[in-house]
Amino acid sequence: MAGRRADPLVTRSDRLQRLLRLNAAPVPEGAGSGAAVVLVEDVTAQRRLEEQLIHADKMGVVGQLVSGVAHELNNPLASIAGLAELLLEQTPVADRNREHLRVIHEQAERAGRIVRDLLTFARKGTPEQGVVDLNEVGRRTAQLLAYEFRLRGVTCEERFRAAPVEVRGDPHELQQVVLNLLTNATWAVSEEGGHAGPRTVTVETGAEGGEAWLRVADSGPGVPPEHVGDLFTPFFTTKPPGKGTGLGLPISYGIAESHGGRLAYEPGPGGGAAFTLRLPAAGEAGLPRTRVVLVADEDPSTLRTASAVFAAEGARVVTAATAEEALAAAGRERFDLVVADLRLALPSGVRFVAALTDPALTPRATLGLGGPADTAAGGSAPFAILTRPFTPRELREAARGVMGG
Repeated sequence: MAGRRADPLVTRSDRLQRLLRLNAAPVPEGAGSGAAVVLVEDVTAQRRLEEQLIHADKMGVVGQLVSGVAHELNNPLASIAGLAELLLEQTPVADRNREHLRVIHEQAERAGRIVRDLLTFARKGTPEQGVVDLNEVGRRTAQLLAYEFRLRGVTCEERFRAAPVEVRGDPHELQQVVLNLLTNATWAVSEEGGHAGPRTVTVETGAEGGEAWLRVADSGPGVPPEHVGDLFTPFFTTKPPGKGTGLGLPISYGIAESHGGRLAYEPGPGGGAAFTLRLPAAGEAGLPRTRVVLVADEDPSTLRTASAVFAAEGARVVTAATAEEALAAAGRERFDLVVADLRLALPSGVRFVAALTDPALTPRATLGLGGPADTAAGGSAPFAILTRPFTPRELREAARGVMGG
């Protein structure tokens, strides 16, 4: 029927690794028989931003709730644990009653630990700032769990970068993140966690493109696909009752964000789970490295606008008015972000964006500028298309989306 429009369809392109929204509507009968107009939009960055906003809003509400509840529980729990301990120390009691008191004391202590975790999760503070070597954080944390590894028959493999992997932040909070990740990985490969295969946990570090990273991977069964979306949700846990509070990963996620980084899950290459903490690398004198952006476009107004937007964000901007200039710039240094006209082409006819698939030229992320009908595939780096015309705000949001924040 003329004028009838189907509901939008959102689907994922495995080849492009993008999320696409398809809208279709029939052309009026007078314009042709059976014709339809189909609009395809790349909504990957939009969906990523929506998910981040929803998650941040949810975390904020839960944080306010648990902060008040935790403070109210602190005093009675302290009284229960303290009086039980006092009775155990000073009053002669029968063996059976002593055992009851011991259970009361242990459970009050356990509830107290949960309350401390809640307060840590809800805390809104500025982390201590100092230069921290992720190699040392990973090494020290693995040493703390050495007895736990031996007890559960777990092999811990350390693959630390030869050079220091330095970031700016709070060493105690970062160690808490690594401790949570290693504890979860140990549980995942243990017999208690239901795993009967190899028991290996790997902690490794690295640095690339102005980022430092630490990854904890395990040889366990991995995370079921239906649970991946809940991993960083407060109180979600796959452990049996009494074995986990569901706050370790949300707390770690919050710490990563407070340090200007991110914590992400991905399936391990050989099975199992892998969690990667990525933080801005500390440069000379412990200062974060300035991000470098290449803007390539024949339009002088686009060059001027984009340069102003990214310079205001603290980035160093390199501009190029031709594909040859842009390719030469990409050969001199690796860019954090390349913003380029999708139709910008070399004399050979090869489009500049296509030339960036060369590993020697690939930036950390690419944002193509084009029209609604333009399509292009990036290399191994994240890639998105921003449709003209666009506002400075849309350019800024698209850049943040393709760079993951």
